[in-house]
Amino acid sequence: MGCGASANSSEPPPPGVEEEGTEISVGPKPKISFKQSAKLIGKLQTLRTKRRRKSSTATFALNVNVITKVKEKLRNIRQRFKAPPTPLILGDIDAEVTSSAKIVRVFTSSTFKDSVEERNILIEEAYPELKSFCQARGYDFQVVDMRWGVRDEASDDHSTTDLCLKEIDLCQKLSTGPNFVSFVSHRYGAPQLPRHIEADEFEKMINNIGEEGSDGKDLLTRWYRRDENIVPVTYILSPISRQIPDILGKNGEEPTKGAKQRWLSEKSDMLEMLQDLAQKYLTPSECEKYTVSVTEKETAVGMIDVPAPGKHCLWFRRNITDIEDQPPSEFLERYMECKGPDTKWKAARESLRKLKDEKMSQVLPPQNLFTYDIKWTETGVDKNNPDHWRYLNTLTSDLVTRMKEMILEGITNQPRASRDVMLVECSQHLSFARKRCDIFFGREEILDNVRDFFSNKSRRLLVIHGKSGSGKASIAAMTVKHARSWMSSKGAAIVVRFLGTTATSSTILSLLQSVVKQVKLIYRQNPTVSQNPKSLVKEFENCLKLAKAERPLVVILDSLNQLDTENSGHKLEWLTRVIQTLPHVKIVFTTLDEDPNGTLSRLQDKYPGSENYINILELPVKDTEGIVQQYLNQRNRKLTAAQMAYFLSYMKSCSIPLYLKLSFDEACKWHSYTPSDETVLQPTISESIKHLFSNLERKHGEIFVFKALGYLTTARHGLSESELEDVLSCDDVVLNDIYQYWTPPVRRLPPLLFVRLKMDIDEYLVERGVDGSRVLYWYHSQFLSVARDRYCEANTRRQLHESLAEYFSGKWADKKEKVYFGKNGEEHRADRLVKSQPIILGDTYNLRKINNLPYHWANANRAQELKRECLINFTFLQAKLNATSIGNILNDYQLAMSIFPDDQAIHLVAKVMQLSQAGLRADPQQLPTQLLDRCGDEQKVEIVNLLKDCVGVPGYTLLADKQLLTKADEQIPAVFTHDSTITAMDITVNGRILVTCDETHTIKFWSLREKSFIKGFTDIVKDISNVHFVSNDHFVLVEHNKKSLLTTLDADGQIHGQIEVDFYCTLGGPGRSLLLTAKGYMFKVFDAEKLTFLREKKSPRSTPLGYDLTANEHKAVIGLGGRTKVKFSVIDLKTMVFTQQKELPIRSMRRNENNDDNDDNVSSMHLTPSGRYLVVTIEGDSGFIVYKMPLLKELYRIPGNQDDSRWDFHFGATGHSLYFLSLAEFSLYQIQTLDVRTGDLNTVHYTTASRVRTHRGNVMVTGGFDGVVKMWDLAGLKINNQSAVEEKGFRIENLRQLHDSRYAISLSSLEKKGLQLLQVYDIAEKKVVRQAFVGKEDTLIECCLDHHAVMETKDKNIRKLKMVNLDTMTVTFVFQGRLNNRISGVHVLHDRNEVLALSQGRRSLKTYDLNNGKTKAILKPPEDIDWAQFTQMICYSDNIVVASMTSTGIVVFDLVTSSMKCIYTSELEISDEDATAGSWTRISKGAKFIAIRCERKLPALLKESGLEMTAYLIHIWDIENWKYNGYIFEEPMHYEIMSRLDEKAEFFSDFLFLDDLRIATIFDQHKGEILIWDSNKNECLERLSSSITPDADLFTNDVSPYLLVYNLANLEIWEKSNLKCLASMTTDYDVHFSELAKDGLSVLGCKEVPVEIIHWTLQKGGNPVYDMSKKPILFEGVRNDLKLNLSVDDDGDSVASDIDFDIDDSSDDDKDTDVDEENLDEVDDLFNRSSNTPLTDDAKLKAMRTVSGRNVNENRVLHLTDDDKEEKLYNFQNKVLSEEAFKETSTAVKQKGDSNSVDDGNDKKQTMENEKDGKRKLRQSSSSPVPSLETYDYGDASDTSDF
Repeated sequence: MGCGASANSSEPPPPGVEEEGTEISVGPKPKISFKQSAKLIGKLQTLRTKRRRKSSTATFALNVNVITKVKEKLRNIRQRFKAPPTPLILGDIDAEVTSSAKIVRVFTSSTFKDSVEERNILIEEAYPELKSFCQARGYDFQVVDMRWGVRDEASDDHSTTDLCLKEIDLCQKLSTGPNFVSFVSHRYGAPQLPRHIEADEFEKMINNIGEEGSDGKDLLTRWYRRDENIVPVTYILSPISRQIPDILGKNGEEPTKGAKQRWLSEKSDMLEMLQDLAQKYLTPSECEKYTVSVTEKETAVGMIDVPAPGKHCLWFRRNITDIEDQPPSEFLERYMECKGPDTKWKAARESLRKLKDEKMSQVLPPQNLFTYDIKWTETGVDKNNPDHWRYLNTLTSDLVTRMKEMILEGITNQPRASRDVMLVECSQHLSFARKRCDIFFGREEILDNVRDFFSNKSRRLLVIHGKSGSGKASIAAMTVKHARSWMSSKGAAIVVRFLGTTATSSTILSLLQSVVKQVKLIYRQNPTVSQNPKSLVKEFENCLKLAKAERPLVVILDSLNQLDTENSGHKLEWLTRVIQTLPHVKIVFTTLDEDPNGTLSRLQDKYPGSENYINILELPVKDTEGIVQQYLNQRNRKLTAAQMAYFLSYMKSCSIPLYLKLSFDEACKWHSYTPSDETVLQPTISESIKHLFSNLERKHGEIFVFKALGYLTTARHGLSESELEDVLSCDDVVLNDIYQYWTPPVRRLPPLLFVRLKMDIDEYLVERGVDGSRVLYWYHSQFLSVARDRYCEANTRRQLHESLAEYFSGKWADKKEKVYFGKNGEEHRADRLVKSQPIILGDTYNLRKINNLPYHWANANRAQELKRECLINFTFLQAKLNATSIGNILNDYQLAMSIFPDDQAIHLVAKVMQLSQAGLRADPQQLPTQLLDRCGDEQKVEIVNLLKDCVGVPGYTLLADKQLLTKADEQIPAVFTHDSTITAMDITVNGRILVTCDETHTIKFWSLREKSFIKGFTDIVKDISNVHFVSNDHFVLVEHNKKSLLTTLDADGQIHGQIEVDFYCTLGGPGRSLLLTAKGYMFKVFDAEKLTFLREKKSPRSTPLGYDLTANEHKAVIGLGGRTKVKFSVIDLKTMVFTQQKELPIRSMRRNENNDDNDDNVSSMHLTPSGRYLVVTIEGDSGFIVYKMPLLKELYRIPGNQDDSRWDFHFGATGHSLYFLSLAEFSLYQIQTLDVRTGDLNTVHYTTASRVRTHRGNVMVTGGFDGVVKMWDLAGLKINNQSAVEEKGFRIENLRQLHDSRYAISLSSLEKKGLQLLQVYDIAEKKVVRQAFVGKEDTLIECCLDHHAVMETKDKNIRKLKMVNLDTMTVTFVFQGRLNNRISGVHVLHDRNEVLALSQGRRSLKTYDLNNGKTKAILKPPEDIDWAQFTQMICYSDNIVVASMTSTGIVVFDLVTSSMKCIYTSELEISDEDATAGSWTRISKGAKFIAIRCERKLPALLKESGLEMTAYLIHIWDIENWKYNGYIFEEPMHYEIMSRLDEKAEFFSDFLFLDDLRIATIFDQHKGEILIWDSNKNECLERLSSSITPDADLFTNDVSPYLLVYNLANLEIWEKSNLKCLASMTTDYDVHFSELAKDGLSVLGCKEVPVEIIHWTLQKGGNPVYDMSKKPILFEGVRNDLKLNLSVDDDGDSVASDIDFDIDDSSDDDKDTDVDEENLDEVDDLFNRSSNTPLTDDAKLKAMRTVSGRNVNENRVLHLTDDDKEEKLYNFQNKVLSEEAFKETSTAVKQKGDSNSVDDGNDKKQTMENEKDGKRKLRQSSSSPVPSLETYDYGDASDTSDF
């Protein structure tokens, strides 16, 4: 998930599960929310898929016990989880389905001639606005106006009325909100001649016509023909053109007026005659078809006879108040019936009154009825009349307003089933299956085979295949219908997808997500699904394992060949072999026999075995007649005997179901009276389709059909009806043909035209979901093929693509007028009213534009538009990344590069995208950063403009001031990608094919010549460590990590051999056809393809052969290494004869410090392909020895370095250059070559890649941890990172920013010199301004104001603090006293102007004055904490210090109130060890809370079992109220713990306070998720989706508004206030010490090789949020020759003047104490002479350590107990003894034990006096309470008289 997305804390119930309100009833128990239940079950389910880890028998028994109990808990929860999956989710074909169309489709009804002005203004003004309104909400808006712009020929077949009624029904089914609008006013409209009249009814009327009506009878019988092919027998009204041919015009001329007049006259006569006859001889209901107007029929179907018309219907009633006062006229007849016999027009007016007043007014609510009163004018409704113009505008406004309201109501009130994506998806596929089943007949043999598969429990997978149109989808549909009965399992769940029929079934990513989600819902699992393709494949496999005996699972995927190329789904890499082994799972696939993707062959490679395949052959003859008869019955038709015989004769030659269907559709047009020469069938499917297209062209117009079907065929995955209508409306060739006799008021395609065309081909189209829209496309590939050949010839295709590109670019949208030319060549302009094409539609992206525009511009061969609008357009690229994926972007570039191979700009940006995949996949918002860093120096104008757009993006970007990404230059001719680290690669001998492997067990093959992907396989073999082409490059040999296993694969991924070895082996023989091994005395040879044993040879003289081995085509060399020598054995592979055995010295050229020979051994051996040279690498120093063969004469020795590491050895194609990788420094590697002829060692390139292969000296391929495989051009390659050679062993160890300035201070180690380099770096100028060398153990603590820094020095185990002037690189002053030898624990408190440190003995804390380095205070823990030491200061604010102590807990010091409190480990129920874990404690900004990460026991999950678990969790301590607030924990975490029973549950990899009330954590089980908690309530507030893995760290500071989330290669900046991710960056190189700068607005870090300080700035709108260059200059000039002496010898008397007497005894801690009993008396005597109190044994032991010459800590607690006096026990820790006095005491003890020592009585006496004086002062102070926080004002540092 990309950066910035956040998980919603309140989720709707999971789809597909029936709800009871928002909760689930659990019987008598309390209700639990659905979300909680689903989450809990989801967590528990992890136990079922977790691998069993290796453990002891006892642990394993415990694991089994716990898992058993958890499973029981899971069962209990499931029993409480009452809501079952819905029938739709379970795949019940009889379940009620729901519409999924996101369409507002409105039918407009009127008498047409009287509403021309209204219709025109609505088309111009209202409908575009409503289109935009719906578009912004993700809906399509369509208006069905069946009368506007219709030519006469459109009604030739009299089907207009039937089409209107069908369209009304379709609007009612599909539309959201309104679906019917009436404009009925004063005109009733004329009835239409019935198209069909049943024979009984027609003959009843016509037989009653007398002789006087014979002319009328002849007229009727001439127009109406008896058709016995219709059931029941029916009279059909002939097409007009059949009776009056001139009605359609001739040769493109206008129809004759006489033809029109004749038709109108005869039509009127027939209608009047039928009305009279009907009234006489028919019932009233039968009469309606002859007397009711078309308008009333539409109104009845659309408004009156429907439920809840108020939700869907509108009536805009225009009332011309004085219309009845007007004299009758032809013009008035347009608006109101007024001519002809009075009875006729009066009857029409009465019918209209009843319709309006008694029907329409009664069913519509007032808010849906709009009435407008206007006056009559001589021109009717006249837009030039002011009153009428106001009326038209008011009408427009009212319609738009009310329809918007109804649309919003419709969207809001949609049933859940239609809003639930999962239920809608299931509905569509089950509905599709149901339709297929309705027309299914026969195929009993195939169904029997499928039934056998389901009844056989041992069979798991079935593939049904056949030719296109063979009926595969129908077989799949019948399988859905009968699978449960065939399995004898009513509880079986069925998941069916007819691929390509919906949006989510067209691409592999959405398909798997949909299937996985449905399966999880079936088995009541958390329906959350991964977005990562690789993770999704594994999740698909795992979810299938959920199937069980009581609910088996059936997965049916029809037409695998329909899979889109996105994410390489068509290559079937997502299918693993595991799925055919799962119990309780049946999987059925269907596919074509042959398709461009080779789907069937891929399946056969993965799943061999003929029993797994059913081939659908042609229909049996016995089935053909039955199927035809069924079809005829369904359509209420039949054929004459002659027609049937003719039909069946053609079926014998081709009985494929598609051919049968095409032929049947043609036969359905035959009438019983059709002449035999017109009943013609075509011999093939292709010819039948061509014949169908020809008929369409004759019927609907050749130009219109050509363009309509051409656009549909050319489209990427189809077009929606509104899109096709828009595109045709912009095509003036089409419009000029349609409007050759009429100029419309609005230049658009009349909607009826495509509706009529679609009706004729509807059964051959599929309505599928693509890009969130419903589009039409060809269902059968044969239709696509014929349509391409017929309508998309090369030149035409380019024009079609161009028109589609112009449409999706929005070129003619938003009131842009398009030029067209009239009949006489005059120029006109017109707005085509097409849909606008913005990148963003409301809150969603315009996927139709994003996915179609680059495709069509590329195929239109329009490179400039393609680049300008798509591929070098930042806005477009960013939108497509956000809306889709980097994979889709790369597909666009791949297409463009294939069409424009020489376009450098396209190739450059494509390379950037390939290199940037990791970052863009993690966060698409990294696009500007990736582009700027990878091609920032590019000078091409197109790229320069692109980069300008990157700089000026309105959002945030994170930019580094150094190069952190690989440049996309000409040195990298190709980039290939994996999803994880590259583990192995190899190149064929001819250099054409590359094979690569990654950590996810994926193997891919690439063409180096074409620079393209060939094929790939996943999970065929596991744990791949290496890979080799063998057997003349026909096979691949795979080495495995975890086992000594070798596997050979062919090019299709089939395993040809496998062998387990426990010895070293290599490849040799002709074409690397042999696998060679040596172990002990035996040399063995195996076939490299099948890994079968061939022959073996025993070493002569029974000499061990050794394990190191190398070979070429003809011979092998075996080496047996020793400490200083190696035995070489050479064997001829053909004769198996040992030709040479020789022992040679291999002593390394550089000895280690101890001159130890143990490391001298053979590391590897490499025989050149020619066999002339042998290269041996030595373990001792990684050096090389080159021998001349065959005599093994030593030629060269190339010394190495003991720390060098080399691997991936291979010879180039020339055979004399040995290539290999070696570690240059840390994460940087160098590719080197050794010329075996000269011994020259050269560096070719520096890289972060961990794998390398070369070919013929000019091609190099590298693969790295980011999964990117780069192909390099060695000829033009310049060695990069030259400074890496010079700076090897130089890296930054510490990096600090000089307080709120433009400078950073770094301390870098120089390993070779044993020194460190202190540098002052000007961030703004990007240069070092000061530098000096310091000691290798000196440490930079913190920077202070102006030019100073606090540094810690260490020399002779003495640690000191010093203030350093960074400008002059001199010591300003030395801080008093010393630091602890082990842990310094130093922090600078800037606001207090103090330095905080641990005392020398770590029993107190102390503060220094930052201005002069003098000790200000000693901070002591409570009295009752005895003998404890501080481990470190674990966190602090400026006024609160939190420190940890051994054996006690955590001490909190308040520097303001001079008070202290202790949090004991017992209060937190944690261990002492956890309390000292300093890096895992945080303090909130306002010092209100402390957060401690430590281990604790959890409450028993299963109380009845009493099982207890422990985990590392975060504990919260309330400082203000001094109480334990509990720990951060959620119930589901129990199950995370139990899923890892054999390891400690860490849970939180890092955490910190955002403020006093919020804690941010990274939960190590939720990859890519940051959890925000309430620190007071310990509740999870929000889950943030992050692209960074759980090993990330968090950082913020008090002044920063941001949170930094980072690891070595990724950074994210989050806004703390609204928890929004602002920007991120993924680098190609590891970056260290990343943290927010002191300003809190930018980020500092460093790169190791070459050593560089990196400064990231957060930019918004092209301007940095913070400009470092505006900070003042503190360091003038550059001085890099300064010397800084930090020796501790200059500390003078700072120790003697220090009040820190807690002497460091850390050196004692790790030593054993063996005290002689006889020496205890000496010590006792010595101390008794200086104290009247006898020593305890502890004190004596301490003194004996001193006798032994060890450091003594006077501050250690010494209990001096006086049994003879009333003095209470007091703690000697509060005594102050002079350090020198104690040293004297120690010296005296040593001198007494040394018989040769000189007793200096005066010194001893002085020592005793000093000790007595100290004791006396202590006793004087002991009468007053000892404060818990003691501050000493020590006055003059030189005055030591008190001590």
